This record gives sequence, structure tokens and C-alpha cells, in this order.
Amino acid sequence: MLKQRQKSKLGIVIGILFFVVAVSWIPIRLLDKHSISVFDWLYSLGFFLNGVSQVMTGLGSSFERVIGKAFINIDGQSLQIKLSAFNREQLIRWSEIESIEYKTNCFIFSQSNAANFVFNLGRLEYSTTQEIKTIICEIAKRKNITVKKQP
Repeated sequence: MLKQRQKSKLGIVIGILFFVVAVSWIPIRLLDKHSISVFDWLYSLGFFLNGVSQVMTGLGSSFERVIGKAFINIDGQSLQIKLSAFNREQLIRWSEIESIEYKTNCFIFSQSNAANFVFNLGRLEYSTTQEIKTIICEIAKRKNITVKKQP
């Protein structure tokens, strides 16, 4: 359900250039008869990791996917949302929801404990946003939860 990244030839080329710098840094230092310091190793490692990140981005993937997962799970019991590997998972149970308000690209769930849960859809593709909107409205209707939509 989450937005797929576009492929980029420029990102791949930049990543390959980072690889070249990372791999050639130590041999160049050795050919110039310089000693290899911790800085040189860290410099090479930094360029190598940046190259990996750039190539992955250029291929349409993301570094976030390697280190974690992102998901949206909506069922009859709850909504579970984690839009990025770096975000915390958010969970709200349908039994805790009193009302729902939909504004442009955003759901605001009013809970029985007077707290509000905001679900921002701005980072998602349009078709995914429409699908989520439909599913939430259908489940809310079945559970007799009022949904106010912005005109």
C-alpha cells in the first residue's frame, strides 16, 4: 500500500561514482606512499555506504526497507500504521473510536478517552489513499461510527 519509489539512472551513476571513490581511496593513498589512517578507512566506508544507498535509491528501493518495514493494516478489530522504518507503529482499536473526521489527506479519529489520533495520508499514492478511505468508511459504517467528511 505504500508509495513505490521511481527508478533513477542518475542515482545509479552517482552511487557507482561513490563506489569508485570508496574502492580507489586506499590504493591511491598507498601509491602516493602515505600511511593509511583510521580516517582513510572511515572515509572509504562512508563513501561505500553512500554508494550502496544511492544505487538502491536509483533502482527504486530504499535504504529504510533494508533496516525495517513499513505497513498499513486495517481490519475489523484495529488500525495498525507504520509508514516508515524510522516511525513508531501506531495502533488504534475500533472499540476506542467515537467518531472520525476526514480532511484532505488526513483522518482524525476521536477516541473515547478524549484523545485524537491523526492518520496523515499525504505520503501515500492517490489510489492507495482512496482505497484506505473506502475501507475505513465501510468499517466505520458497520460499527456505527460517524464519519464527517470535509466538503
